[in-house]
Amino acid sequence: MRLQRVFRIATRSLAVATLGGWMFAATAAAEGPRGDALSIELTSRVATFQSESGEAYFAAAIQPSADRELLRRLGDSPATIVIVIDTSATQVGAYRKDQLSAIEGVVSGLRRGDRVQFFASDVKTVPLSGMIDAQDQSAISEALSQFRRRLPLGNTNLATAIDVARAALVGHDEGESASLIYVGDGASLELAGNESRLGVLTDALRADQIAFHAIAVGPAQNVELLAAIANQTGGELQLVQDQQPGVAVAIGKRAIASALQSPIWISELAFPAGLSTAQATRLPPLRVDRDSILIGRLSGNGGGELRIAGEATGFALALSGKLDIEPSHPDFAFLPGMVNIAEKNGGLTLPTAGSTWLREAARVLAIRAEELAKAGEVALQQGNRRGAQAVAQMALEYDPENPAAQVVDRLSRENRLVLQNDADPFGALFPEDDGAVAPAGDVPAADAPAADAPAGDDPFGAFDAPEPSAAAPQPVP
Repeated sequence: MRLQRVFRIATRSLAVATLGGWMFAATAAAEGPRGDALSIELTSRVATFQSESGEAYFAAAIQPSADRELLRRLGDSPATIVIVIDTSATQVGAYRKDQLSAIEGVVSGLRRGDRVQFFASDVKTVPLSGMIDAQDQSAISEALSQFRRRLPLGNTNLATAIDVARAALVGHDEGESASLIYVGDGASLELAGNESRLGVLTDALRADQIAFHAIAVGPAQNVELLAAIANQTGGELQLVQDQQPGVAVAIGKRAIASALQSPIWISELAFPAGLSTAQATRLPPLRVDRDSILIGRLSGNGGGELRIAGEATGFALALSGKLDIEPSHPDFAFLPGMVNIAEKNGGLTLPTAGSTWLREAARVLAIRAEELAKAGEVALQQGNRRGAQAVAQMALEYDPENPAAQVVDRLSRENRLVLQNDADPFGALFPEDDGAVAPAGDVPAADAPAADAPAGDDPFGAFDAPEPSAAAPQPVP
């Protein structure tokens, strides 16, 4: 039975990938799931941006309506939960206390009929319990006692942790929801910049319909990585930041509430003519408690009906809704860069688990582009045209509309001498000289404040997505 299910999911994923070449080219209708599929209305918001060259891009926030029958089916089925607790060297002091508080919140939300298993993870991932009944308080207490006795040592190996947790969940029944809840900072060296490994991990979770949820705790939270995995698997990301009494417990309760509600796994999607998504081969699952983000290119007016076929905890769904395309807005000037990056890997690394994280990703892209543009200006001042051009190209990949990066790129290509300013060329040796030229590596920190937003209403505000935590998201490392 399990192999048949995996084969069916893999076949559907292949169908989506092969359909990608045509299903966005004309007004198309997805062939819905079997006749007893539950029909659900989609709500959506489609914001756009048109570049100076005339190319148009879109960001669509899509969410199933809160249908009573849908909520019952998604939330009433039993759940199998694996909780992975990061025990690396960073999880000490107040962070360790926050972990315990968050786990207390998670455990308090488990229901009769749910099952749970605990793991501790640093360099290796080891079980703290077997798969136990969620009402077995003595077994849960023993697992947490083992966690308390474990010393925080070594580095985080998130890839191994996900592999081990997935193996524990892979046998879950079709009628159950399956979720992995990770509690830690996600600072995983083996996944840093390794898109191939990340793709294997997330595709395996998707094939087994396992949602990845994360509670980010620690001094160096890799929010971008955790949000990307959550986005790919229909999970949620919560942040513990201020170590205030009760906050971590509340975040844990929020995390288990999301984990107990199955996402909707998309098997087929059809956009109206004029819209093509950069995520055609890796469509993010839908959730009822937050929106899901699709980005891509737009031609023509692009309006029309969106149709989606999906499944969740053993039942099929047919979802549809009208897409109304909004006029171009300058607040979405980040879309060209984001779409260009997503097209390279099918959206694998998009940290856009809802519009809250889309806003954060846009802010980080702008910061990165601005930092690189300033580094390019320094390189020009030092006469390093080749270095300035390389840095400007990197900045323009993040934000093709960044004016400073455009100027650096143009000047670096011109065959003329770029003069130093009037600063003392020995200024770097004398810090008291205010006119000193900054060295090439003197780039602003990643947590530098973002530039002021353009005037006018924030077009993201109408999404009304729930905030991921009681505290505002921090810049992504």
